[in-house]
Amino acid sequence: MKTRINKIIDLLTTINIGAIFFLVPIFFGYFPKITNAFELAKMSLFMILVCLLLFFTIIKLIFFSQGLIKRAQIIAREYKIFIILLLYYFITLLLSTIFSIDPGLSLFGFYYRLEGLVSHIFYILFFLLLLINLSTKEKIRHILLMAVIASVFISVYGLLQSIGLDWIIWNESTSIRATSTLGQPNHLGSYLLFIIPLIGYFIISYKNIIAKLFFMALLIVQLLVIYNTFSLSSWLGLVIALPLTAIILLLNNRTALSNYFKKIFSRVGGSRFGYLILHISIVIIALAGVWLFYSYDFSVLTARADNVFNFRSGSTAARVQFWSAAWQAIRQKPIIGYGLDAQREVLSNYYEPNWAVYSNVNVRPSRAHNIWLDTWLTQGVLGLLAYLALLYLFFSIIIKNIRQNNEVLLNYTILFALISYLVYLQFNYHHLSALIFFWLFFVIILRLDQLKYNFVYSKEEKNIGKNKKLYIFKSLAVIIASVLLIFGIKYSTAIYTNDHYFFEFRNSFSLKSYLAAIEVDKYMDRQGIYYRHYDSEMALIYAQWIKSIEADNIIQVGLDRLKNILPGLSGQTAGEQYARAQAYTALAREDPANYVLAENEFIKLASKSPHLPKYHRESGRLYFLEGKYGQAIREFSLALDSVPPLDDPYMNKEHAIEVRQEMAMNYEGLYRSHEKLGNNEQAEYYNNLFQNITKQ
Repeated sequence: MKTRINKIIDLLTTINIGAIFFLVPIFFGYFPKITNAFELAKMSLFMILVCLLLFFTIIKLIFFSQGLIKRAQIIAREYKIFIILLLYYFITLLLSTIFSIDPGLSLFGFYYRLEGLVSHIFYILFFLLLLINLSTKEKIRHILLMAVIASVFISVYGLLQSIGLDWIIWNESTSIRATSTLGQPNHLGSYLLFIIPLIGYFIISYKNIIAKLFFMALLIVQLLVIYNTFSLSSWLGLVIALPLTAIILLLNNRTALSNYFKKIFSRVGGSRFGYLILHISIVIIALAGVWLFYSYDFSVLTARADNVFNFRSGSTAARVQFWSAAWQAIRQKPIIGYGLDAQREVLSNYYEPNWAVYSNVNVRPSRAHNIWLDTWLTQGVLGLLAYLALLYLFFSIIIKNIRQNNEVLLNYTILFALISYLVYLQFNYHHLSALIFFWLFFVIILRLDQLKYNFVYSKEEKNIGKNKKLYIFKSLAVIIASVLLIFGIKYSTAIYTNDHYFFEFRNSFSLKSYLAAIEVDKYMDRQGIYYRHYDSEMALIYAQWIKSIEADNIIQVGLDRLKNILPGLSGQTAGEQYARAQAYTALAREDPANYVLAENEFIKLASKSPHLPKYHRESGRLYFLEGKYGQAIREFSLALDSVPPLDDPYMNKEHAIEVRQEMAMNYEGLYRSHEKLGNNEQAEYYNNLFQNITKQ
């Protein structure tokens, strides 16, 4: 009975791990709908599944702990450096949170990225649980196969998007750049950087010809999907990783390549028919590739390639601006950094007018778009060194496994994936669906190195479960495990539920169902996760609503809600300060004394980000409402000085539209302010500019 229960728990644990790699990349918040439909939905599910995995693991270790002591001794002896490095890495995360410019932000993470300390704790816990549970090569292979099977659904959806067959309407067209269930083209591309090498691994390792053909077909589909993401960083990852991996292969064993091809042909079955089928399949796939190359429209590819290598236009130029700003910030605080997920708050202080040439006006980037700069910026040089040390250990164990002829093919597969992902990270940042594979592959190479040891269980270890004195301890441990599971599930579901309410709140306002929106607002947990973000956004919505309606009885309800929200806006972030400024502006309708409070908030914002047009424009509108028309003119003029000229040769059409809209709002403000002061000539001048730019 005990053996049977052990097998059941072991099976549940394996299914649980497989579910993480199968469900997390696929899952998104479509039903019930939430605002942050991708990262927040995936993180909520990931946390629940990790809590379940922790529960099963604790039960397994309490009642079926044979070999645990021996395994722990071997891990401690063989991986002392790794244990120290992992602890050091966690300490840098902790210090980064404690000494953050906003500890609350660093604890839970920026709402749209979710890379705070809590998320990192789950990542490390996930890594440790994998290390305990992936105890055989068969389990590793099963998990990898489940991940590849999940990619079938993701790839097919991405391919359908690329040909215009998407049954869901997204904010951005998915027919231009495929996003599938990852929600962002670069995220989809980086996810495939882990899956494509795995498909290559299964093509080579599977003996069955039908299985080989299936994986070959899937490889073609995924290459088409990664092309349709138009993610240059993902393409570069594949292109650079291929020759680098080949070079490492040749340097380690020059005869390995020829021996491998012999294995491939021998596994087909050794028959002439098998060889014939394999060769025909290769010819068909090659012809299909040639046909696709000549029939496909590669104009977008050419444009994207020109974009990535042009440092004076497009996304590359924007990244150069972000890198420069990140480096300036790093020089001010190089040791501990500014705190996890605090990049947006830091980089916005370095906003320059020409940023609107390469990205949308008023955009405050939430990442430096370079893994080294992002890590240094958030965790300081201490965190950067810890991350580099972990990567060095990762690579060194892979090379060690290869040289010891220990699952060579799988190690080269992981090496290829790791190199391609690191190339991608030179222009982008981590996200959940990629990080789970990063930690999985780390566990696999450690496990492959460790599995060469034979565990010898002592009699005491085998009988550890028969000691009746341990029953009380085991019962308490089960209770603790159950409490952790319930708390984790409650925490994770609360994240999703609050975001669903926030979605309903925004949707009700957009439909002008104001009373329904206010009722939804009351359901939200004011102490819940990310409540500060919700309060900021809701304050802005209420403030805009109050300024746009005339019915006093309805306005009073909105004013009362704003008063309730304001205490939760601490003003630690620029977003909260901006929300406070707009809230005080709206509340001034009831009490003019709030104008002064709004002014103070705008002054703080302008001192932090003196070249951000939005802050000056909204400050100008505030002064206009107060009747301080001279000060309003000054702020509107500063806003205009903070946008680039429309004739900039490197500005694209999309960014030009954004700049025109910003200029139009400020021209209108200048026109009305001069009109109030009786400056008719100046008023007419700015009115003409306003009329002309709105017609363009």
